[in-house]
Amino acid sequence: MSKNFYLVDETRSSGAMLYKDLGLKPPNLLSDLPEGSKAVWNPISLEKLATLNADYVFLVNSDKNAGEDSLKDPVWQGIPAVKNGHVFEIPSTSSWLYSVGSPASKSWTKR
Repeated sequence: MSKNFYLVDETRSSGAMLYKDLGLKPPNLLSDLPEGSKAVWNPISLEKLATLNADYVFLVNSDKNAGEDSLKDPVWQGIPAVKNGHVFEIPSTSSWLYSVGSPASKSWTKR
């Protein structure tokens, strides 16, 4: 696992699916970011991540060999989602990480 953590913006990319389609609540840290500094993927420290008291964590592990110590870190272990087994690992090659189609395009692709 990489030592870098990021929060996805709620209006773009997979954030739209997490926060709109699935109805998960965006963390306050996203709305606290200065308007001009928001990105699709916003860096966050492990310590700051732990303050979210997240019920669910969707983890994109792009480097399986890096950051193994992060998984053993007591800060990581103390996150409610980790304690309750609510960490879902998403492959870094998954297409939903980068774009989410409109409802019309989703129905079109089912044809």
